[in-house]
Amino acid sequence: FFHAGIYKVFGYHIWIVWILQALHRGCSTLLVFYIAGLLFTNISGRLPSGDILPVPFLTAALFGFAPDLIVVNGLLLTETLFLFLFLYAVYLTLHIFQNQAVGRSASSIQIACMGVLWTLAILVRPVAILPFLLLLAVFLWQRKLYSLFIFFLPALVLIGPWSYYMSARHDAFILTTTAGGLDLWVGNNTDATGGFVKTPEIQDVRNSHHSVEFSRIAWEKYKEFITEEPLRFLE
Repeated sequence: FFHAGIYKVFGYHIWIVWILQALHRGCSTLLVFYIAGLLFTNISGRLPSGDILPVPFLTAALFGFAPDLIVVNGLLLTETLFLFLFLYAVYLTLHIFQNQAVGRSASSIQIACMGVLWTLAILVRPVAILPFLLLLAVFLWQRKLYSLFIFFLPALVLIGPWSYYMSARHDAFILTTTAGGLDLWVGNNTDATGGFVKTPEIQDVRNSHHSVEFSRIAWEKYKEFITEEPLRFLE
């Protein structure tokens, strides 16, 4: 949808997408710097030694110059946008909970913004639902029901209508996409290599079934593998 929106506004010009992805990549590197600063500094913003430079700069450099991420940035994939949204959500989450640890409560706007960022990340790559659910559990454990509601509301507003529309249209529950089954089956079968390599069986089933039916088969194959080959699964 991000690429479709760009094409709608600017026309079909891939170089514009590359520029925007480069900006996302630069912002992601900056976010890594700030996240490292939150994780490896004390509340005053300095390391115990008084030095603030080494860890954040080193972390940002490793991320910024990672060859795989540089290559991915030039491809028309979701990874660049997802990393930006994910890192932004992580940064805001850490900032809010670190402030909470020293007695400064987050405002409703901050919690809502955190919910929006995690929701957008889920819409781009559903794997972000795992930390999202963990945060819901944290708010519930802290008995902060109002904060839980404010955090969950963006997901209800943004994901809810899409999930309802797709589920009703295909007569099967679809949260955001049917790609999850494919990912799990590719990574969990007797011929898995550790990369995203589809076996002939997977490719044949994918070519001969609708994505919803394929997803159901893929989930069954995944569950079959982890129950029949638990040791291989742990590998």
